[in-house]
Amino acid sequence: MIDVVAVAEKSRYINIDLVKAFLSSLMHRLSRIELSRLGLVVYSRLAAPVLDLTENAASIVDIYAKIPVMRGIPEPALGVYEACDMIRELSEESLSSRLIVVIGSFAKKPKNDLEAAISYSESLGVKTMLMSTTPRKPSWIPEEIAHTVLILRQTNIDRALRQIL
Repeated sequence: MIDVVAVAEKSRYINIDLVKAFLSSLMHRLSRIELSRLGLVVYSRLAAPVLDLTENAASIVDIYAKIPVMRGIPEPALGVYEACDMIRELSEESLSSRLIVVIGSFAKKPKNDLEAAISYSESLGVKTMLMSTTPRKPSWIPEEIAHTVLILRQTNIDRALRQIL
């Protein structure tokens, strides 16, 4: 049993096609795992849950694609907090695994502290993975978190999924 909430950036900094490819692969991989559910939170300068945890997340890529690109500096911490709320409300603590996957460009330093958001999710017993669509790890993220950031490319989506699941 696993609950996964994808927290995906939608801004001018992100490679949207790469995010859609990752979400599609994640959906297909989770469909093969019994009793797995997938949710989606989209963020830019604001964050909003757009798909609650569900076993049938076939439309996740279409939902993400229809959301307009927002201006402003992306705030991944807000997305993590929204995902934590979703998991806290809809997930059962008895599950074997609860995971938040943050997919972002991390191109600009946000106002809200991402490290505090990750600490909050860990206090709830939820593992948080960061995936960057830019070729370098972000310099503004503290080193103890930066070394765990996965660089997402079109060629390593399957490897990234094996690593997080």
